[in-house]
Amino acid sequence: MKIQPVKFGTDYFNISRVIETDISSHEGDIMFEIEMQIRGVDQMLFAGFIQTHWFNGGHAEATPGIGMSIDPASGEVRDLLNDQGIVGYFESAPVESGITHFFCLETEKIGNVFLPKLTIGEEKILYPALYMEAGSMMSFVIGTTSKGKGATFENPHLQLTRRSPRVSAS
Repeated sequence: MKIQPVKFGTDYFNISRVIETDISSHEGDIMFEIEMQIRGVDQMLFAGFIQTHWFNGGHAEATPGIGMSIDPASGEVRDLLNDQGIVGYFESAPVESGITHFFCLETEKIGNVFLPKLTIGEEKILYPALYMEAGSMMSFVIGTTSKGKGATFENPHLQLTRRSPRVSAS
């Protein structure tokens, strides 16, 4: 995976694209799952679902998509791309280092409206609904503020579940 240093606000993240998918005609659920193991709570984690063209050379302040920082020490989850601020806290913080944790970023897509949800372990954080003029190619990206091996991410899995077409009665 290619690592790209990116600045969001005052934090620098080293992010990597994990999976890319075409969502232009998709309506339904998009679920990205990965196993994560951090090596210390003195770093911030980043998880996002962003337009692929941005990852290939765009600017962080104009990134279309969903992007959040996760503080393993306090459990704070902050929106970095859509000016939503703090979107929640994980009660089980601090996240234990050296242990594998289930991580899932999922969103329901209805037209150009996205209803995201973040899961770490058994806890869920609902993200505010977003309207995005999403490009057809979107990338799931992950990263950390650590310059070294701050976290490992393994076994990525992407699942797209299409919604059945609506039937209207005349």
